[in-house]
Amino acid sequence: MVEIILRLLDPAVIWVLIPLTAIVGGIYASLKREEIKARGALNHEDIQALKALIQNNKELNKRVESLESIITGIDKELLALKAADELEANRQRVKEISEKMKGKE
Repeated sequence: MVEIILRLLDPAVIWVLIPLTAIVGGIYASLKREEIKARGALNHEDIQALKALIQNNKELNKRVESLESIITGIDKELLALKAADELEANRQRVKEISEKMKGKE
């Protein structure tokens, strides 16, 4: 489960999902506008629905921006953890090689 979440949070995936979210939101709002135009004049209910959609789209954009900042931070943290693990593994290898060389002398 954690692996799936980490894969979805991969910056390469997020950079694809962010524009798609914006595109889909824009298309949905445009379709709603066209639907309203096709029916005729806007009534009060339609105007309220359109305003709600626009507000919802703005909120979603803010949430996506927040996720972007979180993801980029997580990515840096994961890279730092991986580097620390590799550093410790390299230290262990050097120690083992050093011990083997001392044993051959």
